[in-house]
Amino acid sequence: MKDKIIHSKLIQWISGWKISKKLREHPFFSKFFNYEFISYLVVGVLTTVVNYVIFWICSYLLDMSTVPANTIAFIIAVTFAYVANKIFVFDSPSWKFRVIWKEFAAFIVSRLLSWGIETLFLWVTIDLLHWPKFLMKVIASIFVIIVNFFTSRFSFRTAGRLGKKKENASASSPDPEHETEEGSST
Repeated sequence: MKDKIIHSKLIQWISGWKISKKLREHPFFSKFFNYEFISYLVVGVLTTVVNYVIFWICSYLLDMSTVPANTIAFIIAVTFAYVANKIFVFDSPSWKFRVIWKEFAAFIVSRLLSWGIETLFLWVTIDLLHWPKFLMKVIASIFVIIVNFFTSRFSFRTAGRLGKKKENASASSPDPEHETEEGSST
């Protein structure tokens, strides 16, 4: 799956941009400008679109106040982001319940932190200061995307390592059904 995405037209198109070439050549940015980062940006943009659309529907069509609208948009966007990041970005192929639970729990904790920061920022700037809703949402999103990239890497890598250690331990241990009383295999 990852090979198909790396060679997809979208990734090739983004990689061909003049700015992406400059970033790949720069000593500092070249460390970050790779498949994982580009695919995270694509998933991040899609997640942001999901978040904005749901926020807009809740705010304008359903006439909800800022905090409930942002909370509903957050829940839907984070669910989308978890699945998309798991499949397309962080190469986490296991769909075992234990692995998903660990990944999702770490993912949610990191997202709750960014949701709290974003919601507080939106509440202060929109509800208290009456600044423009979408401009404030865009400003908050820039910070949230950066924070979420690093916390997502941690979430999937930590949970993935725990899942792999568990699988390796169970694969290397002898089958308990074939052991004798002394603990040696028959």
